[in-house]
Amino acid sequence: MTMIKILADGFCVTVKQANALLKLFESTTCQAEKAAAAVALIPRISNSEHHTIDDENYMGCPGPIGGVFFEDKDNDGKIDVCGDITVLVGLTNLSQIEQGYVEQKLGKWIAFNPANPTGFYRLNMSNFVDRRIMFCLIEANAADRKFRVSNKLPDVSQFATNNGFRNARYNHKAIVFDSSWSLPRFGVLEFDFVVTRRPPHGAIPITDAAFEQFFKEFKAIPDMKLVGLRAISNRYYFTARHAQRLMEYFSPYEKMHNVVVRLEVFVILLGRIVDEVNFNDALSVLDSTSRKKLIDRVGIVQVFNPISPCGKYELNLAEHDQRYVASILLQLAHAQEGSLMEIALDGKDVPDILAIWASDADIPVVGTFKCKFMTTNRCHSIVQLQDNSIRRRISAALLFKPNELGN
Repeated sequence: MTMIKILADGFCVTVKQANALLKLFESTTCQAEKAAAAVALIPRISNSEHHTIDDENYMGCPGPIGGVFFEDKDNDGKIDVCGDITVLVGLTNLSQIEQGYVEQKLGKWIAFNPANPTGFYRLNMSNFVDRRIMFCLIEANAADRKFRVSNKLPDVSQFATNNGFRNARYNHKAIVFDSSWSLPRFGVLEFDFVVTRRPPHGAIPITDAAFEQFFKEFKAIPDMKLVGLRAISNRYYFTARHAQRLMEYFSPYEKMHNVVVRLEVFVILLGRIVDEVNFNDALSVLDSTSRKKLIDRVGIVQVFNPISPCGKYELNLAEHDQRYVASILLQLAHAQEGSLMEIALDGKDVPDILAIWASDADIPVVGTFKCKFMTTNRCHSIVQLQDNSIRRRISAALLFKPNELGN
């Protein structure tokens, strides 16, 4: 058993190799060791059906893959992606008792989707499953950063670190994941993580008819609905209207782990919605408190609509992404592509902000900036914007999609 843990700590294995290793524990007196070996191996299996659709060029599927969205292969009444981890990855010859032990020990891994990792995390660095999740997030962060740098996209991170880690705390103390930070071996890390990459240009959402089947199956899941939603989320793309329907299924007051469920549904689907310009359709079902929490968790740029930026803003200038949005609004106002109104900094009116903040360098690095912004002409698509407009240039960067215009 010790050798298997050492192997799993340093190498990936295939499903076939994992099953071969588990055959070493055929004796009925080795149930505990066999289950523990399965727990060690599952997070290191590289070719299972669990989260296999992770191709950056995957364009989606208009209907259910295999005929159903939420499958129960072993007909035990439990949806595979909601707990049947051994069935899902393809391990065989595990008894019900052994499977139960594995599911208990791998709870966080079952709820984690490395192909759609945007969410909140609380990870114990001395726990091997939690540590494996952290390594997966570091890999996802590196890939997202490489994508942004290679496509010359702006840094939209919380603290100008060009990464997706936000609101990080180590043993309850606030930290920043910058280049000087190293992964500890002990202690508890808490943070939000967001992948900024948009769905590829031409991504195919499920059809409205397929969504009705999806919604019916989703409502029939007895428990762990959000685990199931996250588990299959990387297989499909959705519209903002689909996200709205799923959010409205839950009560505005329903919470899970002290988080509003409607908010969590949107976080899960954030990177799977193909029509970002219609985000407000889904966000309309969140109250103001949940909206502020959403911006804090995923960053304001992820839900900002540069094509139609009308609305009221309350921006924390100490955070890079929120100061960046303030800069965008000022650029548009300077170019007379919109108007700033009801302007206040730390509760005090600012009568002539365009003169005071003539450039980005003049924007303070601390303080709360409130304003209302109105555009000179409302648009619903980037093609409606003039070719030389600042709004079009900013929209092209913030709503950049892989494969668009030959990229």
